[in-house]
Amino acid sequence: SRLFISLNLHSPSDINQLLFGKDKKRIHFYLPSQIRRVGNFFNIEAIDLLKKNSLYPLYERFLPREHAEQLKVLMLEEGQQRVPTNVIEASSPVFAPYQLKCCEKCIQEDVTSKGTAYWKIVHQVPLLNICPYHKCKMKYLEGGDSGISGKYVLPTNSENTYDTLGTKLGEIFSNTTLYFLENDESFSLYEHYLNLLSNNKLLRGQSLNIKELAWMYENAMCDDESFVKALSLPQMLRILRDPLLPVHPVKHLITLSVFESCGLNSSVIGVDQASRVRTVNSEPIQDDEEGIKKFYKRQPSINSTAKRFGISRSKIKRILKANHVIPISTLERKIILKALMNVDRALIAEEMKVSVGYVEQVISYEPRVVEHRMKLKATQLRVQYQDRVILYVKSHPQGSIAELKKNLNKEYHWLYRNQKEWLDANIYRPKKVERHPRSKGDVHNA
Repeated sequence: SRLFISLNLHSPSDINQLLFGKDKKRIHFYLPSQIRRVGNFFNIEAIDLLKKNSLYPLYERFLPREHAEQLKVLMLEEGQQRVPTNVIEASSPVFAPYQLKCCEKCIQEDVTSKGTAYWKIVHQVPLLNICPYHKCKMKYLEGGDSGISGKYVLPTNSENTYDTLGTKLGEIFSNTTLYFLENDESFSLYEHYLNLLSNNKLLRGQSLNIKELAWMYENAMCDDESFVKALSLPQMLRILRDPLLPVHPVKHLITLSVFESCGLNSSVIGVDQASRVRTVNSEPIQDDEEGIKKFYKRQPSINSTAKRFGISRSKIKRILKANHVIPISTLERKIILKALMNVDRALIAEEMKVSVGYVEQVISYEPRVVEHRMKLKATQLRVQYQDRVILYVKSHPQGSIAELKKNLNKEYHWLYRNQKEWLDANIYRPKKVERHPRSKGDVHNA
């Protein structure tokens, strides 16, 4: 961009021809390609450009070795078919807008000390909207086809500004990002997570303490939708179970930031363990109906709630509608009224032109309706089974209880469980077995 301005060129195609030998060239903000060619033009070592002017060092820390090497080759060499960002971002996206970002205070400092403004690579980390140096909200230009893609500009104070300063998690994310970009110390990602979990008692044998981790996730993410969209709870658990899987580095940064936001020292920023205090508003959500209601009110998504508690969407709907968290529709109200009138499920389904399964699901929304229909069903069975038993006894006056059981097994046992007094009063009397006492002489003779 500085070369474009200093040469007073009129079109981006001029510098594209100079550098790349063609009119059009897309240059990614933080994972550019053909770095070796650019380095040769400016007489700068390609490896220096790669490590100081791109986010490759951040990706290298968190990617498996083979993926990091593949990304390095794609960024350095010419004629590569694949785009560098496809190495990980296509399979593990963070859904961050493609924006070129800068800090107003950084611009002022650069102009004062160096005479011109610079784009800083740390500002280009996806989802970062707070300057790690000045803790202020940054400005941005839209990238892509609708923005500055293919153009060469320097940062100014006229860009768009993020609406909100960000959350506590956003500030910690900013600090965590800066730490991993500016510290060259090598570390084992697997051992780092293992120590983090062990030191904070988040392991139960070889298994994760999912309930505690879920509380941490919800407590940290409750007020930041962009991070929730980038990293779900199942994804965070997947990272903790196997840190060496190919996952977007930003997801690792968010995971570490979650630990920091809850006061657990992840060996990065050094938050005091004593600061981990649960307030009334951040109590852990229990795995019951009350917990489901609280979670849904905090994050109103049936899909997210179903994933969080590991149960079906239909069961989540039933619980929420039964507790009047979400309203029932007009059709569902009609089905419930007919169910109260004891209309058969098949007849309701035929009349409303829905499936019998849907009718059963709607009925389950109202526990009182379910209880009412169970009582009606029990009454119908009682009357029906009693009539059959009375008819059988009248038709077989010389019969026995054993024969009654044999011919009306289902009816007999249902009445025995639910109407034993009536059953004893209306069936055959048990026949007394005549026993003849044995004399002493019989005993001696035996």
